[in-house]
Amino acid sequence: MEDVILCKDEGATERLLELASSVTAGPAQEATEARNNTASPTERIFTCLLQGRSEGLAEAVLAVLGELGSAVNVIEGPLMSAMEEVGRLFGEGKMFLPQVVKSARVMREAVSVLEPYFEASEQTAGRPKVVLATVKGDVHDIGKNITGIVLGCNGFDVIDLGVMVDKETILDTAAREKASIIAVSGLITPSLFQMEEICREMTRRGLSTPLFVGGATTSALHTAVKLAPLYPHVFHGTDASASAVMLKRCLADRETFEAQQHAAQQALRDSYNKRPEMPGQAGQDEGIAGHLSGCPWRSMPVREVPMETLQKYFDWKLYAAAAGLKTFPRPGRPGHEYILQGQEILARLKATVRVGMLLSPAHAEGNCIVLKDGVRLPMLRQEKTVEHGGITRRWSLADFVPAQGDGPFGLFAVSVQEEPSTCDCPACQNPLLRRAVIVTLADAASAWLQHNLKRRCGTEVVLPALGYASCPDHSLLGKVLPLIPGHERLGIRFTDSFAMIPEASICGFVIMHPQAWYPGILSIGPEQYDSYRKERGFSDEEARKFLGHLMK
Repeated sequence: MEDVILCKDEGATERLLELASSVTAGPAQEATEARNNTASPTERIFTCLLQGRSEGLAEAVLAVLGELGSAVNVIEGPLMSAMEEVGRLFGEGKMFLPQVVKSARVMREAVSVLEPYFEASEQTAGRPKVVLATVKGDVHDIGKNITGIVLGCNGFDVIDLGVMVDKETILDTAAREKASIIAVSGLITPSLFQMEEICREMTRRGLSTPLFVGGATTSALHTAVKLAPLYPHVFHGTDASASAVMLKRCLADRETFEAQQHAAQQALRDSYNKRPEMPGQAGQDEGIAGHLSGCPWRSMPVREVPMETLQKYFDWKLYAAAAGLKTFPRPGRPGHEYILQGQEILARLKATVRVGMLLSPAHAEGNCIVLKDGVRLPMLRQEKTVEHGGITRRWSLADFVPAQGDGPFGLFAVSVQEEPSTCDCPACQNPLLRRAVIVTLADAASAWLQHNLKRRCGTEVVLPALGYASCPDHSLLGKVLPLIPGHERLGIRFTDSFAMIPEASICGFVIMHPQAWYPGILSIGPEQYDSYRKERGFSDEEARKFLGHLMK
């Protein structure tokens, strides 16, 4: 244990996990092994895939091949059934994303065992091709990469075009490669606009290739309401393991698959269209009390924050979510090894964390926050009333600065610049866990800033990040970041959709008010859409790109 905590030995974590396995083995483990020894070959295949282990896999696969007589029957039968079970367990939070990747790799091993036994007709048919890409303007690829691994392990020929790929490149590649399926992903909200553009272009070209969309901002509802009317062959994939099963079903019996999907999409549209109407106007409600006056505190030009300072602000539950662990695993529970590996990565990580902040007197003009130097930052307002802190109103971030006089307001940014890793321990070589540590470290830096501001000003402080629910207009990043003193040292740059590079970057507002919180702007009506578009000076295309996902 001392070697792990003090990082004395690169192999300490692996030795600790082996020790934990031996301690928790006992009669239960022996009983499990005994059952495996008497299990049927099909049951052993299930065990191998669910546990992500290869021991005895080849023998079980060949035994089932002898029973079913065809390699394809083995893949479409017990192997796909096992992967469906993996997807079900992941959806219920009983398996974690790193475990899903292990299961997918075992699936690939099973397919490799079967390859010499494919019939000639099956060999010449080849593997179905999938063109995979993160859409234009979006740099996030960890989910796409995991999906690519899972699809590749499930018998697909994956053509991964990378990130920030425009619709022409995606569709031209699919046509050239005769792809069976196109799959695109996105994490930021402007990516939803890019997916709409892909749907429009596929319809314009008269295509019928199935299009699967996925990523943090996508949903079955958005796909049904916004995408399916533009292109009838678009479907939502919930996660990597479920997507592999969906793609298999789509290709095995497309007519039945699409009929089921279209029925589910129509049900979602019907439910969405029956929702209660919201008020069409979202002007400023009556003001709230408790504003601080002036802004006696100084700005903080960009500075480095030592890693050791951020240790106590590191949120391991947030890390678990970023690593694909649907619940936080306690010691001794399945998945806790990924927490231990995250701790090992954090202890070995070499990175530079920088934070900068502008503090300025500000006041509200309608739904706009106006800084002392005249910079206008338009905010959106909820279109239905919400109760918070004993106050029921339609909330906006503009509520937390005074309409009369000036109160404190700020802008902040965080970036984590990772140095190339020279550590070859298994934990540090896991890109999923390493990314989870780095993005959680950026959050730890904002938590450090928030803690110090609360202590200084003695009131509630929140730091709503741009591009999230309280301020869902990504394009404001281009206006806010240059205002932070020394912002060049952050090393942040933008794509044309204002995704931030490096990914472990945060930029947002500093709100100081007793009632401050994070009001979610989930949708807006046409009147607010139009007034906000004019305030920002958006063209029609820019408004659709940055606000279209909010339109009712």
